[in-house]
Amino acid sequence: LNELYKIGIRFENVIDVNSYDNNLLNYIKERGYKCIGTSLINEIKDCSITDINLSNYEDNCYDMVICFNLFEYLTDNNINVYYKNLLRISNSYIIIKINTNETDETLDHYMNLFNNIVNKQEVFSMQRFVTKNLPRNLFILRKENINKENINKENIK
Repeated sequence: LNELYKIGIRFENVIDVNSYDNNLLNYIKERGYKCIGTSLINEIKDCSITDINLSNYEDNCYDMVICFNLFEYLTDNNINVYYKNLLRISNSYIIIKINTNETDETLDHYMNLFNNIVNKQEVFSMQRFVTKNLPRNLFILRKENINKENINKENIK
């Protein structure tokens, strides 16, 4: 969180969309941020179960969406679906961490998937933060509206 603050990232409410324990959630909450957790498969105290479409979450409702160590276990098709929905529920930032020890794919493969999804819609652009203080397998993406008048769910499906 300190590194994010140093590079100018500000947020208040956070969702961890791949909660596998409460450690990250508790860490974020202890620092005064609103944070909830959800998972596709893990039933954890104080976390909900969701589906690949994140159906139980509204559009643009979280300043920061965190997804650590999930995409390397999904098919490319499921990555496309999940990432579209991360875009949908985020109003500012998406942080994705790829566990490179658990995949044969390159980081460029994941970045290309993310870029293809963004390029297929006309509402949002994404900027990637890159700094020497953050690991290369951590994607910090900033969502920006291209045309605020055309924001709706249909544009990012």
